[in-house]
Amino acid sequence: MKKDILLVEDSRDDQELTLNAFARLGVADRVRVFDNGIEVVEYLLGPEANHAVRPILILLDLNLPKLNGIEVLQLLRADPRTQTIPIVMLTSSPRDEDRLRSYRTGINSYICKPIDFDRFLWVTKQLSLYWTTVNEPPTDKPSADDEMPKT
Repeated sequence: MKKDILLVEDSRDDQELTLNAFARLGVADRVRVFDNGIEVVEYLLGPEANHAVRPILILLDLNLPKLNGIEVLQLLRADPRTQTIPIVMLTSSPRDEDRLRSYRTGINSYICKPIDFDRFLWVTKQLSLYWTTVNEPPTDKPSADDEMPKT
């Protein structure tokens, strides 16, 4: 199974830091980078979306241009095609209200970006190992229990 991760981050420095960490860890087949919320929503839900390629994880920044992280999260959680994709809010905001709003909107995990590179590498390793090797994502194929009864 391909292990694609989507990184939604507007800071070039944070993009580079995250890509460097993933390259060192070698846990993803590909990390796709999006500079703003609209780009990732179009990629996942737009008319050109390829739903055969499902990311195993989305790393989403809270403070994004055009559509912020909460707005992106609301759109992705509202659509059945993307409802079950794990999304981790990877942000610099330690504010309780941001964390609470993220969880209430459907985030799977909330992580404050460490400033120190060694700590950032450790955090990235932990989250990537969990989401790429330990977590068992849903297949999104309906089971017999999910099927509507025939009338």
